[in-house]
Amino acid sequence: MNEIINFGDGKTVKVTLLKGEAGNNIQSVDKTSTSGLVDTYTITLTDGTTTTFQVTNGSSIQSIEKTNTQGLVDTYTVTLTNGNTSTFTVTNGEYDVPSSQGRNLITYPYARPNVYAHNGVTYTVNNDGSITANGTATADSQFNISIRDLTSGVFIERNKTYILSGAPSGSSANTYQMAISYSTIGGQNYSYHDYGNGVSFTVRDDYKGTSVLLMVFINSGQTVNNLTFRPMLEVGTIAHAYEPTTQSALSLRTSIADVEDGSVASKTYNAGDYILRNGQLHRVTQTIAGGTAITEGVNIESVTVGGEISEINSNLSHIGMVIHSTTLDTEAKVIAIYGGVHWARIEDRMLIGAGSGYAINSTGGSADATLVSHSHSIPQLSGTAASAGNHNHANNIYWAAGPTGGGFTWGSDFSQAPNSYSDYAGAHTHSVTTNASTTGNQGQSGAGKNLPPYKAVYIWERTE
Repeated sequence: MNEIINFGDGKTVKVTLLKGEAGNNIQSVDKTSTSGLVDTYTITLTDGTTTTFQVTNGSSIQSIEKTNTQGLVDTYTVTLTNGNTSTFTVTNGEYDVPSSQGRNLITYPYARPNVYAHNGVTYTVNNDGSITANGTATADSQFNISIRDLTSGVFIERNKTYILSGAPSGSSANTYQMAISYSTIGGQNYSYHDYGNGVSFTVRDDYKGTSVLLMVFINSGQTVNNLTFRPMLEVGTIAHAYEPTTQSALSLRTSIADVEDGSVASKTYNAGDYILRNGQLHRVTQTIAGGTAITEGVNIESVTVGGEISEINSNLSHIGMVIHSTTLDTEAKVIAIYGGVHWARIEDRMLIGAGSGYAINSTGGSADATLVSHSHSIPQLSGTAASAGNHNHANNIYWAAGPTGGGFTWGSDFSQAPNSYSDYAGAHTHSVTTNASTTGNQGQSGAGKNLPPYKAVYIWERTE
């Protein structure tokens, strides 16, 4: 950009500055003292630091330009009309993580194309930012997500701890892995490797400040079939479940906007298209024919990437929708991803499918019902069986027609005397007695012992 700086003594100079990363910039250039023919000028930066240079009268400042960048340090050269030059440096601030970005700090697009082949392996970037590899590595093969020592890509901060995760099962130093590496001001490289369980590291205070090398690596000779890497870089030492970077979600894999910095459209746009105008993202609200005026509030409106994501998700979600998560612990985080106005958190309650036994939205049950380990006592019991068994017996007697030789002779001529019966007898009872006893203990004492195996998660219901 060009600025006109007034030195307060009637002199002005046109200063050419290059817009850089968020950090320090020149706030003012003022003449602060004069000694003989020598004027001293003080340059004040936006962070309050100052530097000085001198101008010998008979010449004046011709230009101030940024002539070199090394990491976070920019060098500016002051050129006088007599040809003399002097330099000063400006140290920029750390690269900030965009506020619209989620837990995953890896930005999209990646350094390599969405379909990329290297040494026998083809890498495909999926819609969620994961990377699937297929093929046999004829030599060591790699897919660069970010390339080291550039001014674009993935950045980290000094003295901060990060964790890289997402290498698939089977990762090792001899098969495949993910790796991250950064450079120091002194030219040393520090590398860390994820073999499937994540790797954490703390950035040194002499980190150069340029982009890191972040890559998928497959060793020579390895054959992979639909092997998927889910690269995730986050602050801290705990690797969370993979989530695509918010920034990648609206990089939208297709060009989302044409640059239109003029007052008229260079082509026809339909409602719902996006354009970049003066560095700001806008949504087209009604058809704009090529050659017609582009007017804020008439046919375009200013939007943000994060807001567009929220609106898209808001249209996908609906009132009554229930979501589960182990990371969305606040309503604001839920709205940022799923949209909507209000989400109510369901706490300390399990969900059950509605049906004939459970009406929709009905509640019940108790987590505090106490099951007690217990036994049952059996008392002594006694009693008498009813009287039974009284009976008699019939006697049948036969006799012969007459005696023969002093005794009875059985033959065809005999007669039967009338039946005779014994007296009734045999009636009796039985006494029954059981001993007192106790059954064994059953059940488990304590509240909540009636719960099935569970895992606690955040549950949210959209109510508005």
